[in-house]
Amino acid sequence: MIQVGQDYTATFENITLTNAAQDLIELTAASGVPFVLTYAKVTTNQTTQVAGRIQILYRSAAGSGGTGVTPRAVSGGPTASTTVNRIVTTVGSAGNAMVSDAWNVVVPWEYDRRPGGLLIPAGSRIAVGLLAGVGTPAVSMTVEFTELK
Repeated sequence: MIQVGQDYTATFENITLTNAAQDLIELTAASGVPFVLTYAKVTTNQTTQVAGRIQILYRSAAGSGGTGVTPRAVSGGPTASTTVNRIVTTVGSAGNAMVSDAWNVVVPWEYDRRPGGLLIPAGSRIAVGLLAGVGTPAVSMTVEFTELK
């Protein structure tokens, strides 16, 4: 497969969740710069079995309460055009779900579409979100995406 675009990764570690529905990470494609979501992984420090619902879904409006995460170019290169926020506690309006899973928070949750991916059109917003609370564990997450500049 021929690689086209610039690869980025965005991570955060050991952020405590509130026990409510929220977006773990929200990515917004810049105008004129679509991206391909290729990988996402979520881990927690939880030792008690808790089942939750997790989705990758479009958002038609931005959420609030999140903190910015700076994506890093994997092999050097320009600054990412995609905006990334973590732990968005007041989620935006939900759009179509692209992935919907049950998740036991004791084990990692992983989305891996390499070498392909999920194309996110320019100007669109997508999130990895919890549909309900799963307690208050500390969460770490990594996402990988390719901007098509």
